[in-house]
Parts: sequence; structure tokens; C-alpha cells
Amino acid sequence: MEKPQEIAVAEKCIIAQKRRFFGGRMIRFSIPYFYNLSIELEPLARLPFEDTPYSSIKWTLLSAQNALRGLSENSIYSPYLRASYSLSQELLGKLSQQLAKQDEARILTQFEVYEIRSLYERYKTAFLAEVGVMDTYFVQKKGAFDTYALLMNGEALFPDELAIKAPDAIFDAKQAGQCLAFENATASGFHLFRVLETVIRSYYDHVAGGKAAPKVRNIAVYVNAMKQAGVGNEDTLFLLKQISTRYRNPLIHPDVVLSVEDAIAIYGLVRTAVTQMLSEMPYAPATTQNYGNLASLFKGE
Repeated sequence: MEKPQEIAVAEKCIIAQKRRFFGGRMIRFSIPYFYNLSIELEPLARLPFEDTPYSSIKWTLLSAQNALRGLSENSIYSPYLRASYSLSQELLGKLSQQLAKQDEARILTQFEVYEIRSLYERYKTAFLAEVGVMDTYFVQKKGAFDTYALLMNGEALFPDELAIKAPDAIFDAKQAGQCLAFENATASGFHLFRVLETVIRSYYDHVAGGKAAPKVRNIAVYVNAMKQAGVGNEDTLFLLKQISTRYRNPLIHPDVVLSVEDAIAIYGLVRTAVTQMLSEMPYAPATTQNYGNLASLFKGE
């Protein structure tokens, strides 16, 4: 089924919306940031032990000041740098003191240079000790799945149509990806089945022709209701029944624990079923005015 232009615009807007509003509290650790930080600060350790023309070290002091101020005042890491904070402020004070002087031709005494160099060495020791125990971890790939996609864009594991035809499933799709990335495989399985159950509800609304939804909302009950009503694709219902009996129902029991490989296998089954149901569900009727308003909300995305 070809997407109308208005639908395509709406889809992009909704994808932008879910990226904006469903983001978690995780922050991607920037290794290049700390590499560049060391490039800016480490020249302080090589300042000469002698009287030194200010002009020869001005840019070294200025670069270090900017880097240190950015780290301690404006970075996402600053709230977590406690042990080294007081030394960073003391070092900033020394740098600012020298940079504030107007005499560009002056000579820094050996003692003034030593003060800066010594203070930097003390700060560096405290800083390295602090970042050495910072809660940073390397998340390995799970199968063929990209780590970043699992952590930040779990809905990409499913067809793009999910955001249009069953948007309520986006939250669980993201959670399933994050749980899989962190090897919480059983939790990932639960969220995957919640995605499936959410899509089933939308699928039922489509094929049931306005009939009331079952009061007990699980996979098996929905499948039986559609069979009794003679609606729904037979192959789709067969697949859903197999998933419910062999995988979803056993997962309810506390003694069932999934491995990462189990979760990946369940993902494959769930995605197959979700893709099949979405392909049978129509896009919402095009409403140019509504989509235009929605598009204007996310013009900058």
C-alpha cells in the first residue's frame, strides 16, 4: 500500500516526536572529549622551571583555563566531579589571575610558574582518581544489533509503520531494546510481548468491524475472539497462537529466566507477527490540515 504524501509527513513528525519525548536519562559518554581535554591541560605539566616571558605561555594558560572552566562549570560531568572540584577552582583562580594582568611583556617568575605547574599536578592526580571510579561501562553488541540503536532507538527494531498504526507500542519497543542491551533478557521479553499485545489490540479493532474488545486482554483471548468471529488472517492467527502457547504463557512463571539468545529469538517471532499485522492494517485517512499542523510543531527536526 503506497503511503499518501500527508501520511509520510506525519510519520516523520511522529518519529521526531517520539525521539524527543521518549528519551531516557542515559548520556552517551564522550571519549574524544576527555582526549581533547588532556591535550588542552597537559601542557601545564611542561611549563619550564625558570623565569618565563608571559607571551610565550599565554595561549597555554588560556587554553587550559577554557578547558577547565568548560569541564567544571558547563559539562554534563561537572556534578559528579566532587573530590577534584576544589583543586580545579584553585587552579582556575591561578590561571585567571595571570590572564587578567594587562602587561603582555612581563616575566613570570620561576615561583609563579612553579605554582601553576604544581597545582596542576595535584589537580591531575585527584581528577584521574575520580574518573577512574566513575560509573562508566562498555555495552557490547547483542548479536547483530547495534548498541546505539538498542539503547536510544529501540523502536527501530520494528517497522516504521508501528509509530503510525500502533504508537502506544513505542514505549515498550524502546524499553525492550534497552533491556536487551543491558542483558536484562527476561525484562526485554516482557516488553516485546507488550509490543505484540498492543499491536494485537489495534489489529483487532481493524478486523472486528466495531465489535467490543475482549475484557481479558491477552494474546490467546484475542486470538480466540477473532477465530470465533471469523475475522483476521488465518496465518497471522496461527502464528499468534503459537507465540502465546510456546513463549508468552511460560514467561509468566517466575522460574522462567530468558537468556540473551532467548530474547533475540523472541524478538524475531514478535517482529514477524507485528509486521504481518501492520501490513494488514490501513493507514489513517489523510487529513491535510491536521498533518500540516503536526508538521509545523516539528519544523526544526
